[in-house]
Amino acid sequence: MKNTYLHNYQSDCCSLCGEANILTREHKIKASAIRKIFGKTELYIGSLGPERRKAKYAQGPKSNHLKFNSRICEACNSERTQPSDLEFDKLNEEVQKLIEAGIDPMSVFSIGGRYIENQEPYLNIFRYFAKLLGCHMAEIKAPRPYRLTEFAIGRSTQNCIWLWIKEDWTYKNIESFVGPRQYTAHGGLVVYGSKTTGTATGFHSTLTIGATQYVFYINLLDKEIREIEMEHPIFFEWCKSKVEHYKDSPFTPEEKFSLGLA
Repeated sequence: MKNTYLHNYQSDCCSLCGEANILTREHKIKASAIRKIFGKTELYIGSLGPERRKAKYAQGPKSNHLKFNSRICEACNSERTQPSDLEFDKLNEEVQKLIEAGIDPMSVFSIGGRYIENQEPYLNIFRYFAKLLGCHMAEIKAPRPYRLTEFAIGRSTQNCIWLWIKEDWTYKNIESFVGPRQYTAHGGLVVYGSKTTGTATGFHSTLTIGATQYVFYINLLDKEIREIEMEHPIFFEWCKSKVEHYKDSPFTPEEKFSLGLA
């Protein structure tokens, strides 16, 4: 069986298109969003999760500490994904207003008439999160579904991303103790898995800007799950080990809220 539905991780190739062009590093959190929230104040990066680490100083929004180690090519990082980057900025501006007004942020898709399902502005929002998820997967050297990466760079209109926009649970807790704060975060990568077989069935991440959390994920198709097992045995076993670990040591309710799993 050959790779039909997934492409391998290769450090010298773009994580999205797979081509060996000039490579760059993508921001985990958009530099424009960081600048808007933090302005010219000093930036520090830390972890609020179970693997809490000492905060690192980041010189500014363009710091390498704020970028993925996995790489994408200049074409994918500019013209191929620029429409989705710009559309996310527009959506996020509206979502922040809804959150401040106490309105369900998911209503951004039903008011104003801009985000009509399967129209270009709507698809570009989901393409932005497809790009982030593809980069998160490449960060752990995971094979990525072609349908995810082709959608992310605008070569496909088949949306494979699920998205939930809500208030960030962690931010709400911080705010309740110390008041409003400048805050952004990402949720790394969570593997969905079968409790019976331990096989990976999907991948999940989050992006938080201010009080807003974007929860996004992809569910794998059966043919992709089979290809991981047959063609990527090391990654298959790694996923099984993670699923088994969290069967024995499941996330706490607080961790589930923080990761957008509840």
